[in-house]
Parts: sequence; structure tokens; C-alpha cells
Amino acid sequence: MILPGTLPGDAVEAVVELPKKGAHSAIGRVSRFIRKSPGRRGSPCPASALCGGCPLIELTSEAQLSYKKRFLEKLFSATPGGASQILDPIPMPHGIDSGYRNKAVLYFEESAGTRKLGMYEAGSHHVAPGTDSCRLCPHWMAVAANAVLRWSRDSGLSVWSETSQTGLLRGLILRAGSNGRLATLVTSSSIPDSASESLISALQSAGVSDITVSIKTRPGNFVLGETSVVLLGRGSVTAEISGLEFEVRPETFLQVNTPQTPVLYDTAIRLASISPEDTVLDLYSGIGTISLLLARKAGHVIGVEIVPESVEEAKKNAVRNGLSNTEFFCGPAEKILPDICSRGIQPKTVFVDPPRKGLEASVPGIIAAMEPETVIYIACGPEALARDAAKFHNLGYCLDTLQPVDLFPDTAHIECVARLRRVQ
Repeated sequence: MILPGTLPGDAVEAVVELPKKGAHSAIGRVSRFIRKSPGRRGSPCPASALCGGCPLIELTSEAQLSYKKRFLEKLFSATPGGASQILDPIPMPHGIDSGYRNKAVLYFEESAGTRKLGMYEAGSHHVAPGTDSCRLCPHWMAVAANAVLRWSRDSGLSVWSETSQTGLLRGLILRAGSNGRLATLVTSSSIPDSASESLISALQSAGVSDITVSIKTRPGNFVLGETSVVLLGRGSVTAEISGLEFEVRPETFLQVNTPQTPVLYDTAIRLASISPEDTVLDLYSGIGTISLLLARKAGHVIGVEIVPESVEEAKKNAVRNGLSNTEFFCGPAEKILPDICSRGIQPKTVFVDPPRKGLEASVPGIIAAMEPETVIYIACGPEALARDAAKFHNLGYCLDTLQPVDLFPDTAHIECVARLRRVQ
């Protein structure tokens, strides 16, 4: 049951609508609060009620962490040995509760003569008022967003309409690096040279060092386009993680929580107890973040990633950081793993950091056939982790530690690091 406006610990009277056919949840409407959660606080964000991006923002940090641990305990109660091995979530570093995101995605919208640039309201494709700035993002991103909004009005360029599938300006992606600031304007076609020059001037006033235009000609809601043009700088920035440097382009996947990402990765590597002679396999390796951190401790690291561009970036990042004990393969894990097995490679430890849906059905069995001593599973989707941990249990691997890491304060999401050991 979904009750908008409620928090864990609230007691309410509600009117509940019967779920529609095929729906997984019923939706209710609160009639009266009987008792409010003792963990409630006032929302520090004026747009939180409309934006919906931070559903737990009215809970104290302590209450949020308590709720997330209870959620995991309930989820893993059916997983053999799961619930008893859940540690307390690692909170954000002391004193940091805002400005920690290194990426913002904003959308253009124009209606009734009013032009907006911001984040969508919950469950809609309409921009919520006041979301041109977000307390989770650094202040410069709000300055840049407002500069681009003013530029869009002054330039007279049209805004993309999902209804009519016409217009030019779709959105803006902002990324923070350790050496600069990257802005990507998403459009449906190229913009005039005069508009490009004034855009550069507008964004430089916000301290932006690199600017690209991503041109998306295909219909549908924007993410990034098929072609990209660099207007200023290299069109990329550098991210520093635990002393290593990584190239970040508009399309690069990178954890968005700058101060907590090293905590997540250091926790995973610590649980693995890597030795200098070890061979380690890193599945879903992306641009090589975990692989290269592992390469400082292991003898040989093999990364597997399905996105060709990410594999090339991983190789470049290895050279950039002077690490020669890595190799990267491109393709789906379920297809690349048998080839690795055929080479006689037997990793002592396997790292997996899959997307929210978790591992492909055949992957746990292929990993188990390689007989690694330890599997380290980094999960952004705890539900998929619980499912995959049960599969590993049936294959002879016991879940002996589950360490939650709070990468997304004020939201219901919780990142987890799980250690599974082979039962001798």
C-alpha cells in the first residue's frame, strides 16, 4: 500500500482505492494523522513536497538509517543467514547533509507563457517549481541553471514539447569534477553560432570550465543525444577517487555521491582481504573505478563491461594512473565469463556491481563454477541482491556480511556491500 505524505512511524486513518488490475500496490489518501512519527522534522527543502525526489527528507538522519536497516532485515529474513548478518548502515561523513551530488539532470518546460528549467514533479513530466536548485547539489549548479534559463529566454530559442515533438531546448546536465565543471545542453538540433557564443559566456559566469551540446533527434524523453559537440574545454572533467583519477564525460556512469563513494569502494575492498598475489575478477566494471582500486592491491585484475565506450575509458584510466596489471573485456558477463574460464583463469575473488535489476540468471552459476573463495556484491538494488544471494546459497556460497552504505540520504534507497564465502 502506498500512502503519499506519510513516513515510517506515522499512524493514520486513510481511504484506500482498490488497486487496478495488474497493479502491485494500492494507493491511499490520508484522512487524519492519529500520531506522527517521533523521527519527524521540518523539511529543509521548500520544493520537497512537489519534487518527490527525497521522500524521507522529513525524517531525522538517525530515523532514516534505522528505517533502512529495518527494511533490509525484513527483506533478507527469507535469505539463509541474511538478516543476522546485517551491520548498521555507514552514515554520511559528519556534517555533510547537502551539496554532495556531483551530477544534476534538469529539464526545460514551457507552458502558459512561462519557461522553466528544473526537475520533474513526482510521477510526471512536468517541471516542479523551485527545482532549478537542489540542496543535494553544490551551489554552482543552481547558478549555472539560472544562467542557462536566462540565456534561453534572451536567445529566443524554442523549448522542446513532448506533446507536439517540436522545439529545440530539451535539458541540461551538470557534472562536478575535481578539476572543473562540465555542462551539457541537450537539444533536438544544432544551435546557431551566435547562441553558442552567448551560452559559453553565460556558463563561464557560473565557473563552468567545459561545455558540450548533445543533439538528440530521436523522439522520447531526453537523456543524451546521438551526437555531441564540444563548445569549451575538453568536454570532460576528472573525478578523483581514493587517490586515483578518472575521466568523466557527459555519458559516463559514476556514483553521484562524491564524499561517500570512496567509503563504499573502500568498504568493499576491505571485506575482500586482497593479497598481492591474487587474481581478481570485476564484473560490470564500467570505466574501471573498482578495477583500478583493486589493482593497487592485487596481482592481476580482469574487468568485464558491456558498454564499449566504458571499456575504452577504463583502459585509458589504467594508463593515466600508471597501473599495468589490468585487462578489460567488452561484452555481457554471461558471454565473457565462459571465455575467461576456458583460459584457465581461476580468480580468488569476484566483484560484481550490477545494475538495479541484479545479475543475469546464468551468472551466479558461472561464477560458482570458477570456485572463487569470495564474492563481493555491490548492490544498488537490495531486492535483486536478496534474490541473487539465495541463488549463491544454493550454489555453496554463504552470505556472511552485509554492510549498508548510505549513499542517498533523504531517499528510500540504500547501497549495500555483501560478502559471500564459499563453503568448504
